[in-house]
Amino acid sequence: MGHHGWWMLGVVPDGAAAAVGWPGRPVGAAGALAWWREHPAADRDELRVLFESWGHQEKELEEARWELLGLLEGRPERERWVCGLRKAFPFHALAFALGPDGVERLPGWAGEFVWDAGRVRERLPAVEAVLGVTGAAREAAFGRAARWLAWYGDGGGAAEVAELFEAPLRVLRAAADAGEGAMGVEMVF
Repeated sequence: MGHHGWWMLGVVPDGAAAAVGWPGRPVGAAGALAWWREHPAADRDELRVLFESWGHQEKELEEARWELLGLLEGRPERERWVCGLRKAFPFHALAFALGPDGVERLPGWAGEFVWDAGRVRERLPAVEAVLGVTGAAREAAFGRAARWLAWYGDGGGAAEVAELFEAPLRVLRAAADAGEGAMGVEMVF
Protein backbone atom coordinates (compact mmCIF):
# COMPACT_ATOMS: atom_id res chain seq x y z
CA MET A 1 0.00 0.00 0.00
CA GLY A 2 1.32 3.44 -0.86
CA HIS A 3 1.12 6.89 0.54
CA HIS A 4 0.59 10.41 -0.73
CA GLY A 5 3.04 13.10 0.29
CA TRP A 6 1.58 16.61 0.44
CA TRP A 7 3.24 20.01 0.57
CA MET A 8 0.94 22.97 1.20
CA LEU A 9 1.91 26.63 1.24
CA GLY A 10 -0.10 29.77 1.73
CA VAL A 11 -0.42 33.35 2.83
CA VAL A 12 -1.48 33.69 6.47
CA PRO A 13 -2.21 36.67 8.71
CA ASP A 14 0.95 38.37 9.96
CA GLY A 15 0.27 37.33 13.56
CA ALA A 16 -0.06 33.62 12.73
CA ALA A 17 3.65 32.94 13.20
CA ALA A 18 3.59 34.19 16.78
CA ALA A 19 0.23 32.58 17.54
CA VAL A 20 1.22 29.11 16.31
CA GLY A 21 4.70 29.07 17.81
CA TRP A 22 6.30 27.00 15.04
CA PRO A 23 9.68 25.64 16.21
CA GLY A 24 11.84 26.55 13.19
CA ARG A 25 14.76 24.38 12.18
CA PRO A 26 15.46 21.43 14.44
CA VAL A 27 18.78 21.09 16.25
CA GLY A 28 20.02 18.44 13.80
CA ALA A 29 19.42 20.50 10.64
CA ALA A 30 22.95 21.85 10.35
CA GLY A 31 24.38 18.37 10.90
CA ALA A 32 22.12 16.88 8.20
CA LEU A 33 23.23 19.47 5.67
CA ALA A 34 26.89 19.00 6.69
CA TRP A 35 26.57 15.24 6.14
CA TRP A 36 25.10 15.84 2.68
CA ARG A 37 27.92 18.23 1.79
CA GLU A 38 30.49 15.67 2.97
CA HIS A 39 28.81 12.93 0.90
CA PRO A 40 28.07 14.58 -2.46
CA ALA A 41 28.01 11.19 -4.16
CA ALA A 42 25.46 9.70 -1.74
CA ASP A 43 23.13 7.38 -3.58
CA ARG A 44 19.44 8.12 -3.92
CA ASP A 45 18.40 5.69 -1.18
CA GLU A 46 20.78 7.32 1.32
CA LEU A 47 19.33 10.71 0.40
CA ARG A 48 15.76 9.40 0.72
CA VAL A 49 16.52 8.22 4.26
CA LEU A 50 18.14 11.58 5.02
CA PHE A 51 15.17 13.55 3.67
CA GLU A 52 12.66 11.38 5.53
CA SER A 53 14.50 12.09 8.78
CA TRP A 54 13.97 15.83 8.33
CA GLY A 55 10.29 16.13 9.11
CA HIS A 56 9.08 17.58 12.38
CA GLN A 57 7.76 14.53 14.21
CA GLU A 58 6.45 16.26 17.32
CA LYS A 59 2.82 15.23 17.93
CA GLU A 60 1.84 18.71 19.10
CA LEU A 61 2.76 20.09 15.67
CA GLU A 62 0.09 18.01 13.98
CA GLU A 63 -2.58 20.23 15.52
CA ALA A 64 -0.64 23.34 14.45
CA ARG A 65 -0.48 22.04 10.86
CA TRP A 66 -4.25 21.69 10.73
CA GLU A 67 -4.68 25.12 12.31
CA LEU A 68 -2.43 26.65 9.66
CA LEU A 69 -4.27 24.88 6.87
CA GLY A 70 -7.53 26.28 8.23
CA LEU A 71 -6.12 29.78 7.73
CA LEU A 72 -5.94 29.13 3.97
CA GLU A 73 -9.68 28.65 3.65
CA GLY A 74 -11.13 31.31 1.39
CA ARG A 75 -7.73 32.56 0.22
CA PRO A 76 -7.45 33.28 -3.50
CA GLU A 77 -5.54 30.72 -5.55
CA ARG A 78 -2.45 32.90 -5.99
CA GLU A 79 -2.11 32.94 -2.18
CA ARG A 80 -2.08 29.17 -1.69
CA TRP A 81 -0.66 26.03 -3.25
CA VAL A 82 -1.24 22.35 -2.61
CA CYS A 83 0.82 19.60 -4.19
CA GLY A 84 0.15 15.93 -3.55
CA LEU A 85 2.16 13.07 -5.02
CA ARG A 86 1.58 9.35 -4.83
CA LYS A 87 4.52 7.55 -3.19
CA ALA A 88 6.68 10.68 -2.98
CA PHE A 89 7.11 13.94 -1.10
CA PRO A 90 7.16 17.08 -3.22
CA PHE A 91 9.76 18.82 -1.05
CA HIS A 92 12.14 15.86 -1.33
CA ALA A 93 12.20 16.24 -5.12
CA LEU A 94 12.95 19.93 -4.74
CA ALA A 95 15.67 19.24 -2.16
CA PHE A 96 17.33 16.72 -4.48
CA ALA A 97 17.18 19.26 -7.29
CA LEU A 98 18.75 22.08 -5.26
CA GLY A 99 21.35 20.31 -3.14
CA PRO A 100 22.32 21.23 0.42
CA ASP A 101 23.25 24.85 -0.31
CA GLY A 102 19.92 25.52 -1.98
CA VAL A 103 17.94 23.78 0.75
CA GLU A 104 19.68 25.89 3.38
CA ARG A 105 18.36 29.08 1.75
CA LEU A 106 14.73 27.91 1.55
CA PRO A 107 12.10 28.73 4.16
CA GLY A 108 12.12 26.76 7.37
CA TRP A 109 13.06 23.12 7.31
CA ALA A 110 11.90 20.33 4.99
CA GLY A 111 9.27 22.61 3.49
CA GLU A 112 7.72 23.49 6.84
CA PHE A 113 7.76 27.06 8.13
CA VAL A 114 5.66 29.90 9.46
CA TRP A 115 7.00 33.38 8.73
CA ASP A 116 5.67 36.76 9.74
CA ALA A 117 5.52 39.58 7.18
CA GLY A 118 8.93 40.93 8.16
CA ARG A 119 10.61 37.57 7.65
CA VAL A 120 8.89 37.12 4.28
CA ARG A 121 10.25 40.48 3.08
CA GLU A 122 13.69 39.81 4.53
CA ARG A 123 14.13 36.30 3.11
CA LEU A 124 12.27 36.55 -0.21
CA PRO A 125 15.35 37.66 -2.22
CA ALA A 126 17.33 34.60 -1.06
CA VAL A 127 14.47 32.26 -1.96
CA GLU A 128 14.09 33.98 -5.35
CA ALA A 129 17.79 33.44 -6.00
CA VAL A 130 17.45 29.70 -5.31
CA LEU A 131 14.13 28.93 -6.99
CA GLY A 132 14.38 31.46 -9.79
CA VAL A 133 17.32 29.75 -11.50
CA THR A 134 17.55 30.24 -15.25
CA GLY A 135 19.22 28.75 -18.29
CA ALA A 136 21.36 25.63 -17.93
CA ALA A 137 21.12 25.70 -14.13
CA ARG A 138 17.32 25.62 -14.38
CA GLU A 139 17.37 22.73 -16.84
CA ALA A 140 19.74 20.76 -14.61
CA ALA A 141 17.68 21.40 -11.46
CA PHE A 142 14.42 20.52 -13.23
CA GLY A 143 16.04 17.32 -14.53
CA ARG A 144 17.13 16.29 -11.03
CA ALA A 145 13.62 16.92 -9.64
CA ALA A 146 12.08 14.87 -12.46
CA ARG A 147 14.52 12.00 -11.78
CA TRP A 148 13.56 11.99 -8.10
CA LEU A 149 9.88 11.83 -8.97
CA ALA A 150 10.55 8.99 -11.41
CA TRP A 151 12.51 7.04 -8.79
CA TYR A 152 10.15 7.48 -5.85
CA GLY A 153 6.84 8.68 -7.19
CA ASP A 154 4.76 8.08 -10.25
CA GLY A 155 6.98 10.38 -12.26
CA GLY A 156 6.40 14.02 -12.86
CA GLY A 157 5.88 15.90 -16.04
CA ALA A 158 7.43 19.25 -16.88
CA ALA A 159 4.43 21.13 -15.45
CA GLU A 160 4.63 19.36 -12.08
CA VAL A 161 8.37 19.95 -11.83
CA ALA A 162 8.02 23.63 -12.77
CA GLU A 163 5.38 24.05 -10.03
CA LEU A 164 7.89 22.88 -7.39
CA PHE A 165 9.99 25.94 -8.23
CA GLU A 166 7.34 28.48 -9.22
CA ALA A 167 4.50 27.94 -6.73
CA PRO A 168 6.52 28.65 -3.55
CA LEU A 169 7.74 31.88 -5.13
CA ARG A 170 4.21 32.84 -6.14
CA VAL A 171 2.94 32.33 -2.59
CA LEU A 172 5.84 34.19 -0.94
CA ARG A 173 5.53 37.09 -3.39
CA ALA A 174 1.78 37.26 -2.71
CA ALA A 175 2.51 37.39 1.03
CA ALA A 176 5.07 40.16 0.53
CA ASP A 177 2.66 42.15 -1.67
CA ALA A 178 -0.11 41.82 0.92
CA GLY A 179 2.14 42.58 3.89
CA GLU A 180 1.18 39.25 5.44
CA GLY A 181 2.93 36.11 6.65
CA ALA A 182 3.40 32.78 4.91
CA MET A 183 3.42 29.13 5.89
CA GLY A 184 4.32 25.73 4.54
CA VAL A 185 3.51 22.29 5.93
CA GLU A 186 4.18 18.76 4.79
CA MET A 187 1.83 15.89 5.53
CA VAL A 188 1.40 12.26 4.53
CA PHE A 189 -1.79 10.28 4.02
